[in-house]
Amino acid sequence: ASVTGRESAAMQRFLAQRGRAVLALAALRTTTVRATATAAATATAPGSFLQKPAKEHSLADINQTYLADANTPGFAALFNARESSWIKARGHFGILVREPAIKVIDHLRAVAQGKVEGPKRVILHGKEGCGKSVTLAYVAHVCSNSGWLVARVPSALKWTHKSGSREPCARDPKRIDQYEDARDWLVQFIALNKPLLSKIVVQGNYTWGAKKESLPKGATLEQLASVYKSDVRMSVDVVGCVLKELVTASSQVPVLVAIDQFNALTEPLTAVPDFNNVLVAPEKLSLLRHFRKFILGEHKLDKGAVLLATTTGRTFLSGQLDETSAALLKNAATFAHLPKTKADTVRVNCLPFTDEEAKAFMAYLNAKGWTKSAAATSMAAIKVLTDFVPAKMERLSAAL
Repeated sequence: ASVTGRESAAMQRFLAQRGRAVLALAALRTTTVRATATAAATATAPGSFLQKPAKEHSLADINQTYLADANTPGFAALFNARESSWIKARGHFGILVREPAIKVIDHLRAVAQGKVEGPKRVILHGKEGCGKSVTLAYVAHVCSNSGWLVARVPSALKWTHKSGSREPCARDPKRIDQYEDARDWLVQFIALNKPLLSKIVVQGNYTWGAKKESLPKGATLEQLASVYKSDVRMSVDVVGCVLKELVTASSQVPVLVAIDQFNALTEPLTAVPDFNNVLVAPEKLSLLRHFRKFILGEHKLDKGAVLLATTTGRTFLSGQLDETSAALLKNAATFAHLPKTKADTVRVNCLPFTDEEAKAFMAYLNAKGWTKSAAATSMAAIKVLTDFVPAKMERLSAAL
């Protein structure tokens, strides 16, 4: 009753536009075809997708789809659970090469080569579904393909909300060891970095277990990371030792620490209870504590960088996250410890697809035979329904 005449007219125009979009999408759906042998042959034909190795990607390749091979060792470990299941089901993963991702990669290359002094921290932020996680995974893949050591956390929320087995920390009973989560991370870390791990000699002296076992002199980083196999409950300590060795190794080999949903590690509480059923802070979880050292700047990499992506998911302070980095730092109290100057941190806003990116994404679906070529009117309808948000377009294409 309180709606003004102008507001009412605007609402009617919006509903009419939405209705036309739905009708256009319905027409598009009737022309949709599923993959055939011909479509599959077309999809794998030379020139259909970006053919360069990931390490050679540049600004000249933007708006092209890179069809990553799912059989690449450790590739699936770069992605979160939903994307990993998609990769395993289809045997590949199509990544649209976007300009912000390439600019991040170029910056990391310059840092590793000593061409610029810094900054060595990059934060990806933006609206939900705009590609923060995929951008982070793609950058990590390019770095891995370029000879970097990569320590990747696909989902920090998993550690703060869906933790596996846990027990009191032997070093500090006030902390909790999530040893199954640590073991899973070590398995993925070894798979992703195996060619390099056998070449890096451990510099520190480490002991573990009740018998105070230690590594032999001249042991490799792969041997250190594999200690968990003798006693899975030592996995959290092994992760800490491995991360210390990465800091040391970064003087010789470029290292990327990539943490998705990193703001889950900076909040006042997690959803993990202690043994009195009281929710604990992130620093009380030993596994999180190891990675927080990179976020807080306690661990500094020589040749390399820390790449962080925010989440707008169900975290304790998710309502305080904003679209812009300035508001992000101003409104979220847990971000107060992060550097606030451009000299310390690069902040990259992941936006919805541009018109050209949306066309390239639909071209990828067409080439795979999952949709039929969309007319301009259909693209307009898709824009109304999705705002060209990548995740929304992906869900819509699944419906088609």
